[in-house]
Amino acid sequence: MKNQISSEGIKKAFINVRNIFAWSYAWLVICTIIVMLMTGSNTISLSFLKNLLLLSAWGSVCFTFVFLNKKWELRGFIFQLTLFYILFIPVETILFFMMGILGSPANKISWGIFLFIILFLYVISLFIDTFVMKKKGFFYTYQLKKYNRSIVEDRRNEHTSCNGFSEKS
Repeated sequence: MKNQISSEGIKKAFINVRNIFAWSYAWLVICTIIVMLMTGSNTISLSFLKNLLLLSAWGSVCFTFVFLNKKWELRGFIFQLTLFYILFIPVETILFFMMGILGSPANKISWGIFLFIILFLYVISLFIDTFVMKKKGFFYTYQLKKYNRSIVEDRRNEHTSCNGFSEKS
């Protein structure tokens, strides 16, 4: 069957989750240590590291499911990004709240900055996809059509040549 999930595909998905998880968790721990050193704090709680672990694990699963899946790739980047946001951001928000990063729900400035960053990055992605990638797509399509026309011309010239020699030689 065409849509059947193979054991090789599942193995590759687990490998991708593992690799993304290892990279993202290490990066988050390093960033946490840098922030702790800059703020003068000398401790990181175990619950904070556990929440970072959960955040990295969920993000890795979401990223693998959305961006490394042929089914979603056919729908386009903006669809994938939107699906990723829908799956990841609610969990990220809950974990940030549990870690105390955003403070209490009453701390409107922290939550506003968080929301602004999410929306800003989404708008930047829309802009890049709409203006830069589509322009490149049109250029590549033009070049491909030009190449295909040249192939057709070459074949046409081969068929009109005499005794196996082309008219160009």
